[in-house]
Amino acid sequence: MEELRYPNGPYNTVQYLDEKELRICIQRIESFPETLKNFVASFDTADWQATYRPGGWSAVQLVHHLADSHLHSYARFRHAVTEETPTIKDYPESLWAELEDAQSIEHIPASLQMITGIHQRWGAFLKKLKPKDYNRSFYHPETQTHHSLYQALAYYSWHCDHHLGHLKIIKNKA
Repeated sequence: MEELRYPNGPYNTVQYLDEKELRICIQRIESFPETLKNFVASFDTADWQATYRPGGWSAVQLVHHLADSHLHSYARFRHAVTEETPTIKDYPESLWAELEDAQSIEHIPASLQMITGIHQRWGAFLKKLKPKDYNRSFYHPETQTHHSLYQALAYYSWHCDHHLGHLKIIKNKA
């Protein structure tokens, strides 16, 4: 079950990214929309409604979650750069995944467009940051932890591959 939950392995927290690691993470943020769109292009209704594990989200919920989550993350980065250690607004992602629009196949193109736009802006934003900017952080009130932008970038780079892995499990089951 753990392989289904974490197809690429669980996230390992990092404290710092060197210049090469930063470039790799930014490249992953920039290239993810195209990778995602190409991968799901062949999904049919059965694929979209399938889950990657018992109790897991469907493919349609995963794509909508990526749009929701990455929108929040991009905003968190911008808050961290423009405010002194802002407290971010969390959202109940499991409840959002149960909302009607998050279960709608017809809204997949809109979420893919959102992901494309968010990632284009996010990548351009990340490239303009100076290394010292990645030391800036935000406070997560639910976990009561501070997250530097180094940590957040590493996490969201992993997050792209994490959910792409779930979609690959779904497609391989078909």
